[in-house]
Amino acid sequence: MDMALCGYSGALQLADGSTVRVSLALSSADKKQGLSGLREADFAEDEALLMVNFNNNQRSINMGDTYFNIDVFFLDNDLKVVGLQRNLKAHPGRVEPPAIENSEWVFARHIMEMRSGSSYANRIKQGMVLRWQSQPTVKDIERCMADIWNAENRR
Repeated sequence: MDMALCGYSGALQLADGSTVRVSLALSSADKKQGLSGLREADFAEDEALLMVNFNNNQRSINMGDTYFNIDVFFLDNDLKVVGLQRNLKAHPGRVEPPAIENSEWVFARHIMEMRSGSSYANRIKQGMVLRWQSQPTVKDIERCMADIWNAENRR
């Protein structure tokens, strides 16, 4: 995957000290796209997509047009795992039946997607705090996103 696909990229450190390469989905379009359309061969097991938000809300993902199973991690504003769902089933295309799987709804700030069953995804546990290892910080990105959103909605 092109690690700058969504505009920013960085790295997250797991509790055991290992590092996951991260692409950031910042726009609504990038978040809606998620990992849809991406083939497993194009997304390494040490990669993740982090959907960054500037507020907490009920969040979920849809597995339409996915080509590999995904583990989903719901994170709070401190990047603590407040919910996770493993092995969401791939659904190539968007035609039903069969039904397209959706994750459960979780109150969270961010959503992170990884290849299901990867050795890196398997290390992430409920309650674990991930550490952002790059610049700008996630909090800086959140502030910028909030400023843009506020400016656009004042019009």
